Amino acid sequence: MDAKTFAFIHHQGQNYGDNSFMSHLHQVKIIVEKYLSDNSIIQAAYLHDILEDTNCTYMDLYNVFGEKTANVIWLVTDPKGENRKERKKKLYQKIEEAKLVFDGNVFNGVYLIKAADRLVNLQNCKNGSKHMIYMYKQEHEEFQKHFYCILYHDIWNEMDKILIDV
Repeated sequence: MDAKTFAFIHHQGQNYGDNSFMSHLHQVKIIVEKYLSDNSIIQAAYLHDILEDTNCTYMDLYNVFGEKTANVIWLVTDPKGENRKERKKKLYQKIEEAKLVFDGNVFNGVYLIKAADRLVNLQNCKNGSKHMIYMYKQEHEEFQKHFYCILYHDIWNEMDKILIDV
């Protein structure tokens, strides 16, 4: 089964604002494809929210898509927490610890997917939810500290252009 179909099945009925959740996943995948042709990373782009938003497990992903894709998805997934601040703190800690275990190919995918996901979120709330865009602006410095990669500087520039107006 391909990643798009797998995502569609698991995210069925979920929305991203006024659109289907698949529109968000597709937008992230389009950005990722501009920078990398690694099929594991492209699969992970379609599946980046699956562990947070569905009952799919790491082992499900591992069995269908393999270790690299499953690891990238696990790394971009917020751990459980009482609130957003706690989840982000745990995510940043997980990322720092994982740098000791995973190789650069995995982290290229992690950095790219996190940046693409955040850019898509910013683009979608730019003319809508002021609450969300203010939240992203408050998180931006810490988020950038953990996920910035010079290879994807253009994405970060786009984020900065959106946030400068907030």
